[in-house]
Amino acid sequence: MNNNISQIPNNVQDRNSEAWKKLCEYVEYVAKNDLDVFVPREYLGDELFAQIFTLPESIGKLKKVKKIW
Repeated sequence: MNNNISQIPNNVQDRNSEAWKKLCEYVEYVAKNDLDVFVPREYLGDELFAQIFTLPESIGKLKKVKKIW
């Protein structure tokens, strides 16, 4: 890691919330189905999407995604 770039702490995201659980579920769905578009707001809806501050580590599974909305 570059010494000039510090890691951003992520102590804001509630990883027990419904929003987080649905986002993780969606990431798994996109990965399993080899989708090339990632649209979490559409899947979660505006209210739950507004509660998301970061993406889960499992985002690395999305090897086929070409567009993120």
